[in-house]
Amino acid sequence: MSQNYLRDNYPKGWNYFLENRKELENREKGRMKGGKFYAYIYPKNLSEFNAKKIMTPYMANTLQFNYDSKGNLYHTTKVYSIAFKENIDNDLFYLGILNSKILLFYIKNTGTVFRGDYYVFATEFLKNFPLPNFDLSSSEIRKIHDNIIKLVDNLLHLNKDLHAATLTTQREQIQRAIDHTERKIDELVYELYGLSEEEMRIVEGV
Repeated sequence: MSQNYLRDNYPKGWNYFLENRKELENREKGRMKGGKFYAYIYPKNLSEFNAKKIMTPYMANTLQFNYDSKGNLYHTTKVYSIAFKENIDNDLFYLGILNSKILLFYIKNTGTVFRGDYYVFATEFLKNFPLPNFDLSSSEIRKIHDNIIKLVDNLLHLNKDLHAATLTTQREQIQRAIDHTERKIDELVYELYGLSEEEMRIVEGV
């Protein structure tokens, strides 16, 4: 944040920085002297949080991949993110893959189970997950790809509606729509991976 932005939007915070300027500037043997005296000493990869990303808790007992479409959410090391480059326009497709039963099956068979059937969704447990090979020049694959994106987009809206709903009957109706949409996504993901009927039954048994 620039000094002008801080002055205009957080005047009390800016005054606090000014009152403590000497101490702030003397951090790291004077390294912070200058216009950015109030900044982080070690910003590291903070700038990468500004990208669109898919986020997951470090540990969970089910799939909880969420989407930050605006790139304005920051988190600690208890949450992991998959950031997208600006030219990626099918991020919802990958959100559908990552929230599918195939990934849950993979995690449960390659990760370590903790008390309460919790699993770790850190980089070392996700990096070897095989994404499907797909050729969008194929009309059949393009159709699957596009349908997954549409269903995931609908699912995001349904979850917002569920959060806002207050009536029990309304919540039950929305939950049924969510369950149906999730099943349709799983079916398309199975098709994309080329699973046989027997393999689908194995994955569904997770």
